[in-house]
Formats: sequence, C-alpha cells, structure tokens
Amino acid sequence: MPDSYLVFRGDYFLDKQGLPGEKTTLVFNCISRDLI
Repeated sequence: MPDSYLVFRGDYFLDKQGLPGEKTTLVFNCISRDLI
C-alpha cells in the first residue's frame, strides 16, 4: 500500500518534532481501510 505511506511523509501531518501525530494515524487508518 504505497499510497498509505505518503500520509506519513506529508509535513501537514507531522508535529514539530517531525513525528506522525494523532491526525496522521486517523487518516492512515481511513486510507488503509479504503485500500483493503
């Protein structure tokens, strides 16, 4: 699922430390469900 990884790479979903935040996790889960 290469498209799912793009969510983690986007700056919009990263916090100040460059780590995925809660929003990233929620979006990632939604995308994963759609692709599966």
